[in-house]
Order: sequence, then C-alpha cells, then structure tokens
Amino acid sequence: MDTPPIFSGSQFALPNDPMMRAATEQQTYDFSAMYTQLQLAEMKNRMEEYATMVFGWAKDTMSPRGEEKILLVHKNGIPKWLPISAEYGDTNMKKVITPERFKAWVNYLLDNLYVEVGDKVLRQIVGIPMGVSCAPYLANLMLFMYEYNFITAFIAKHDPLHNPTARSTLWKLSCCTRYIDDLWNPLIKKSLFQKFTKEIYPDWLPLGDPEYEGASVHYLDMTIRQEDGIWHSNLYDKRVSLRAQGLKTNKFPHPESKLTTRCKYGVITSQLHRFSVACSKTSYFLEAATALYTEFMNKGYQQKKIDAYCHKFLTRNAQKLALKPTAVRYRYEKQQAASRA
Repeated sequence: MDTPPIFSGSQFALPNDPMMRAATEQQTYDFSAMYTQLQLAEMKNRMEEYATMVFGWAKDTMSPRGEEKILLVHKNGIPKWLPISAEYGDTNMKKVITPERFKAWVNYLLDNLYVEVGDKVLRQIVGIPMGVSCAPYLANLMLFMYEYNFITAFIAKHDPLHNPTARSTLWKLSCCTRYIDDLWNPLIKKSLFQKFTKEIYPDWLPLGDPEYEGASVHYLDMTIRQEDGIWHSNLYDKRVSLRAQGLKTNKFPHPESKLTTRCKYGVITSQLHRFSVACSKTSYFLEAATALYTEFMNKGYQQKKIDAYCHKFLTRNAQKLALKPTAVRYRYEKQQAASRA
C-alpha cells in the first residue's frame, strides 16, 4: 500500500518520494466565476443530499446507534448530537437542527434572493450574492458533494484496495486541496487532472486552464515549491505585484486614525501569525516579518510599540520559530544600514 505523506508544519514529504517527480507538474486553478454561475436549483438538491448523508452518518455512529438524531447547536458552545426522542426546543441561545429544517432554511434563502434594478425588483435564480453570510459555506459544500460523489464512484468502479494503479491515483487525488474556489493539484499531470475535473464538476462550472503551473506556483497567500524532496511554502502577496505595476495599495490604517492603539498595532500580531503558518522556513518568516516592520516604520508608527508587539509574539513562539525576540528589529536595522551605505 502507498505510504502516506509525512507532514511537518506546512511541509510534507514521502520516503522514496514520488513527489520529486511531480515538482514541475503542480498546478493551481481558480473557479473565477463560481458565485455568479451557481445553479440554485442544483444547490438545493446537493444540500439536501449533504444533510441526508450527515444525519445518516450520525444515526449509524453516534450513541444510541440506529436511532434518528438531531443536532443541538449552542450559540457559544460545541454542537451535540442527540437522539430524536430528546425533548429539546429552540431558545435564544440554542437551535435544534433536523434534515427537514436544514432543507427548509436553505430553500427559503435561495428562493428569496432579490435584486433591485431601477423601479423593478427581480428574483435571482442563478448565482448567489457574495454578501450573503453563508454563501461561501454553501458554495464549498456544493463543490464538496460533487467531489465526494466522484471519489465514491471511483472507488466502486476501480477497487483501489486490490488495484495498485487505482490506489496510487486515489492517493494522489487525496493530496489535492481546495479552499472554496481555489484548487491546488501537486501530483497529477495536467491532462489527466483536467479530465478528472470535467467528470467531477458540472458543465456550467468549468475549471479552465491552470492559473499557475510548474516548479513554483502561487496558491492562496503562499508560493509553493519543492526543495530536496520536501514541499515548502513562502508568503505570497498579490498586492506586491500590483504595486510593481504602479497601482497604489493601502494595507494598514494611518497611525493617527481614530482606531484604538490596540486595534492598529494588533495587526502586527495577526500578520505574524499568518506568516508563521504560510512560511515553512524560519528564514521565510523573518523576511516577511521584516518587510512588515519596515512598512509600519515607513507609515509613521512608533518603533517602541512595534518592537513590543514583535517581542511578545517571538517570545511566545520561540520554540517553533527559534528566533530571538529582537530578531526582526535587528534584521530591519541591518537592512537600513546597508541601504545608507
């Protein structure tokens, strides 16, 4: 049986790594017009199928097994599966979800999307507004159901347990990842993967050609490449390329804005967390953190407070990053000295 990948942070590799052969074949894709093309009638069907599958799983696996379940969702707590015989009702803090209620809620939402154009009010029957709070979840679950049905049919048809070629293909498919409408395929050749996607997704939702392909690709806010048989990721910011084209971008608020000090400087902490996840090497993290430090300095923020937020983050994450609390400031000052020389 194929050996599963070894994960380490944002890295993964294999013994006797077949991924090495795929380093120049990876691709990323984007459903560029997904929200505007979603067929709402089809979405209703897929969400009903999803609810049936989830509640069926709960019936078979959650105690007491074999009994229909409800899902009790608490506003500030963890949802609980309960037997349908349990006497629970809705309150201000809790909601009871059944397959029928879930279907009714989704149908009500999709049947009541309206657009006002001049003096006319039109009902939307294709596409879902991105401003609807649950739109990303519905779109993601809809694509998941297409993918789930494809994998289920693939297993039934090719029997990967006894077919090494099918097992290898299925394993490679399992290494693909999708975040809503962005997709990364690290292992399967482009021609074969595009054949699969035509089987997975409906004709009205074409995936198209790769957005990026080759030894190094951009995916979400990362640049992904392979080095010595291990996949690595570095920070990728689309706004950098936009500024290179002469477009003005404003990433952070002015230091004299009416926002609270904690809000303005707290951006440093959130961005450093983002860098620590997106960057698989400490050197990549330090490069991104120094660029952030420089931006805040150039914007007119107080260096003493910038240092305090960087120092606090690096102290709390010393074991993971193996950096001194003053590492970012030291690198910044070193770059500034070199620019003045």
